[in-house]
Amino acid sequence: MGQEPLHVLRSEGVGFPYGWVGIWKGELNIYAAEGLKQVIPMQLHILPSDTTGQYSWTIIYGPDTPDNRRSYVLKTLDQEKGHYLIDERNSILLDTYFFNDKLFSRFSVMNNLLLSSYEIRNGQLVFEIISGSLTPARRTGDAVVEGEEIPVVEAFPVGVMQRAILVRE
Repeated sequence: MGQEPLHVLRSEGVGFPYGWVGIWKGELNIYAAEGLKQVIPMQLHILPSDTTGQYSWTIIYGPDTPDNRRSYVLKTLDQEKGHYLIDERNSILLDTYFFNDKLFSRFSVMNNLLLSSYEIRNGQLVFEIISGSLTPARRTGDAVVEGEEIPVVEAFPVGVMQRAILVRE
């Protein structure tokens, strides 16, 4: 029997996304440079759908009300390459990438760059979003140093970190 590609396997031996199926609950902590700013309940429901290669991906921030529920769809684009898509079902499509046991998505919205990650660690699902302005805090390089051409490097500020540790029901 053939072996699954390494990016499909998890350390516990169950692949993504089927090994992540469940209802996950916990608290979302929102931090700024000054420290913890807010704590809110959070849920992530990853459930199979009737369509092959798709899962419901529902995020709930705060109480489970229609206004707090974000009902998305996780679609498999190329499992061999770890390429997935979160369809927010409102014209927003976020490409996501699974490798080294983590699911990543990087996108910009309203002049902010965001990096989200999901990882199962010690039986818990760890969710993080790091965000900050798309306006560079600093632009360096673009020089010749001792005969070597140095490329332009832009450094971007980090303004907010959101982190949740969720446990499966």
